[in-house]
Amino acid sequence: MSKQKWRWLDLGALNPVDTQVIYDAVSVARGRNLVEDTIIFCYPASPLVCIGYHQEVEKEVDTEICKRFDIPIVRRILGGGAVYLDGDQLFYQIVVSQKNPMVPLLVEDAFEHFLKGPVEAYRSLGIPAEYRPINDIQVKGRKISGNGATTTVDGVFILTGNIILDFNYDMMVK
Repeated sequence: MSKQKWRWLDLGALNPVDTQVIYDAVSVARGRNLVEDTIIFCYPASPLVCIGYHQEVEKEVDTEICKRFDIPIVRRILGGGAVYLDGDQLFYQIVVSQKNPMVPLLVEDAFEHFLKGPVEAYRSLGIPAEYRPINDIQVKGRKISGNGATTTVDGVFILTGNIILDFNYDMMVK
């Protein structure tokens, strides 16, 4: 396979809403061929609750707790469940044209292919991570990273996930 040119954006801390908007904006630009295939790293400057595209906020999130602690609730363009996110999680976001020959046709294969990098990142930190189909990274049978993906109408594949450095279990339970 020939060498490919990708763009890497290491954005650091972002407004919580921007952490979920950036990959959508990049996917629009990629779909219009305005940018190259892109890998984004970022993390939220403050906590947020992020809900999946098809979820109902009132059924999934204690909105009163979010109001009390000034935690925004953000709907992402990807499916999946509600999650508590904060600055102790590094987000990776892959935005790639489906015309790129490295993108497998089946979403299951795309998860396995693109999660090799995060699995290796965990392993380089001494964590014996493994890929678990369809979209998780696990250690000793326990999920440590969930990942989501979608394909846009412009033919762009988006995969997002996180590397958890620490986790506020008390807030997540609330």
